[in-house]
Amino acid sequence: MRVIVNNLYQRFIEQNPAGYYFEKLLNADVLDQLCEYHPREVRKILELAFGLAACEQPNYLMPQDLHHDSQNKRNKVIGFIN
Repeated sequence: MRVIVNNLYQRFIEQNPAGYYFEKLLNADVLDQLCEYHPREVRKILELAFGLAACEQPNYLMPQDLHHDSQNKRNKVIGFIN
């Protein structure tokens, strides 16, 4: 999972116009925290975290940038099933 998270981070850095601004490697604490999620969730969390970090103006992600409410999403009903 660590490799997947690092790859997602690197892809964001390379493909996003603001990616040059952020550090090339993830903080170990951030990496550990992201490894607890599914890869699709990691991608979404990273997108939000980059936005939060950019507002605060550091050039790295911190654990507090990783706001995610996966528990509430998992309890929601999909489609027409109640």
